[in-house]
Amino acid sequence: MKLYKGVIWALLLTLLLGTVSEATVAQSPPRASLGAGLNTGLESLSSFWGFFFRSFEIAPYEVNIAHSHLQPLTDHSDSAYCFEVTSGTGAPDALESWYGDGDKDDSPPHSTCLSNIYTPPSMNSKPYDEWIKPQTTIQPIMLTPAQIEADGCACEPQEHVLTVGNNAGYDTIVNLTYTVIAGTGVCIGPPQLSLTNGTNMTFTVGFEPRGEPGDVVRCQINAKDATTPSNWDESFITKHLVDWNLDPAGWKLEPIEGATPHQWAGGTVGTHPAAAGQVGYIVGGLSVGSSQPNPDLQMYDPGTGTWTQLTDMPNW
Repeated sequence: MKLYKGVIWALLLTLLLGTVSEATVAQSPPRASLGAGLNTGLESLSSFWGFFFRSFEIAPYEVNIAHSHLQPLTDHSDSAYCFEVTSGTGAPDALESWYGDGDKDDSPPHSTCLSNIYTPPSMNSKPYDEWIKPQTTIQPIMLTPAQIEADGCACEPQEHVLTVGNNAGYDTIVNLTYTVIAGTGVCIGPPQLSLTNGTNMTFTVGFEPRGEPGDVVRCQINAKDATTPSNWDESFITKHLVDWNLDPAGWKLEPIEGATPHQWAGGTVGTHPAAAGQVGYIVGGLSVGSSQPNPDLQMYDPGTGTWTQLTDMPNW
């Protein structure tokens, strides 16, 4: 066994002049065995992530992440990190560089970076020996999350919250459009939002898919900078239509004051002239602790949160 303490460095270039308010571990999936027949329960127990630490410096705008991991030599592991970045007044599409300080054991490569072959000044004694990807960017207009997938019933509206951010370097209006690009349905939301530079705003998208169980309905949300239309981003909401969908948020305790206790009663949903919306009816059953039928007809109005005792059922 060997203990690897991976250190990842990120540089926010001078053009960005930004700050990092938070850095967290977004995902640390289990290690993947590289050796045939070595994926044993013992290895699973002895391969794990350890401490996590991060720091940020205003100059030279470096974020340092230290994250330890214990694993057998035959394994490899991956981890993803999420940074919450507040943009400064720099140019749009500000470039970010990344550097990883490896374990320094066995054969190279040890220290990885991006295509601009950047090594942080504090790591000059350990220069990069492999670049693996192009530089990443902070877009002028950002729409998150990029993808939302959910089950849903046909013709049943659902709401989803998205966030649009302005890193363009100036205050602007962001125009929003909603297009159903697969299947049939209705997708709506605010037509535009006003964002000052370096801020973000949440908004709600209403999506009502239509079709049959098994159908897939997809909505594309586009966010475009009204000042510079070439600054834009998009997100997608995908609905998989099902026969039924259990929404835990729809279950809640209701008041029982004014209700008559009963056992084994029947219930149904309906309307009543005195109620603005749908009501629930409870009828029949047995009185508590008795074998006698319960003649009560009770109505519950969720709009007012009240129970009403209606005229008893006849012939009881």
